[in-house]
Amino acid sequence: EVPDFNTMDELYDPSTVMFFFRNKHIMIDLGTGNNNKINWA
Repeated sequence: EVPDFNTMDELYDPSTVMFFFRNKHIMIDLGTGNNNKINWA
């Protein structure tokens, strides 16, 4: 999973990378529009 994370690090912004540290599925929520998962951001 570490190599995948490194790849995402280059594709997304540093702030987005932080979401990966918390939960990888959180990015999926961002794509679907479920902001309730990241309302704390």
